[in-house]
Amino acid sequence: MPDKFVIRKQTRSKSYMMLNVSPETKAKVDQVSKDTGVPRVDVIAAMVEFAIEHLEVVDDDE
Repeated sequence: MPDKFVIRKQTRSKSYMMLNVSPETKAKVDQVSKDTGVPRVDVIAAMVEFAIEHLEVVDDDE
């Protein structure tokens, strides 16, 4: 079974950074934020952290 992305409600971020994403991705993040009540910046931070922790880098030769 694949790992699940879990987000905890009512988290707070301590710093902000600009991140460029497509309008479609922004809409998806906005929906998660709306559904959970978690600020968009915290949703994005949690998603990026999850992605980094589960990252696998492969060579094109494989």
